[in-house]
Amino acid sequence: MTTTGEPLRKRLDTDSRRSHLIEVGLELFGRNPYDQVSMADIARSAGVSEGLVYHYFSNRRHLFVSVLERVLENLLRATRPSPAAESPRERLFAGLRQHLRFAERYPEAYSMVVQGGNGVDGEVRELCERARWAGLDEIIRSSGISKASPRLRVALRGWSGFQEGAIVEWLKRRDIDRDELVDLLAEALMAAFRLGGERPRGRR
Repeated sequence: MTTTGEPLRKRLDTDSRRSHLIEVGLELFGRNPYDQVSMADIARSAGVSEGLVYHYFSNRRHLFVSVLERVLENLLRATRPSPAAESPRERLFAGLRQHLRFAERYPEAYSMVVQGGNGVDGEVRELCERARWAGLDEIIRSSGISKASPRLRVALRGWSGFQEGAIVEWLKRRDIDRDELVDLLAEALMAAFRLGGERPRGRR
């Protein structure tokens, strides 16, 4: 007889294998252009058969999108400001530090995301843009602003491009202090709020 615990164990094993393949994909796609990574490369790096990779992912694009979704999910989680921060400015600084920590831990994957998924196709670029706005909406909420004006959204989207470019450049050389970079990003963010006609407000 099959025990009640066996289906659960099988499910956990399946999830674990799929997750491992996504992590391997993150490493390879994070270091190489999309068209230079094959399913065979993924299988070889993961130490499994190519058939097993196809068992979990119908094709390379399916795996790539799954990798991007993992990266974007982790990035959004990492950049949520700590609820313990007392002021809007502290919450924003906390979110910036978390964002930078993620980029430091996964520099290749971070660069891949801010480049729009290495330009695979429009759908992938749209996935990256939706995640970018999810992060900006988190900043807006943490600032105590219930609804951003069109002017503020334009200003913050412009700041987002500045933040990503600054972090990618910093990761190449790291020739300024980490805290100095956070200060630079924070000051630029405050300027974006001002240009957008808003300022972070007190606790809601």
